[in-house]
Amino acid sequence: MGMFGSSLFVVGHDCGHGTFSEYTWVNDLFGHIAHAPLLAPYWPWQKSHRRHHQYTSHIDNDMGHPWVIEKDFMTRGWIMRNFSKIPLSGFIRWSPIYTMVGLPDGSHFWPYSKLFNSNRERVECVISGLACLFCVV
Repeated sequence: MGMFGSSLFVVGHDCGHGTFSEYTWVNDLFGHIAHAPLLAPYWPWQKSHRRHHQYTSHIDNDMGHPWVIEKDFMTRGWIMRNFSKIPLSGFIRWSPIYTMVGLPDGSHFWPYSKLFNSNRERVECVISGLACLFCVV
């Protein structure tokens, strides 16, 4: 199951970068087909992933993989400092929980989260969310 899910993610990732096809509509269609079973809404993911690439390793603006400086890290409680060492913590960090709750860049399922700036993006959020819902039902 893990290899299947990873394969779907890779296809969706390439679609999100526009490298799966030279046609945007093909990338969008197959991006939704690949991401929806993973409960990763395609267009919102594409937007947050684009921002991640735009600001990779920027201490303030890389919301996809935020950096923590040492002095801030040391002020955290024991659980937060050691969370990544807990077996299976990846299921919480890299799962639909991340896209639903939206920490730190905004929920990928809620059209009025801070991730979206325009009505078009909000409509895309709803469409991508419905694709995920279709896979659950």
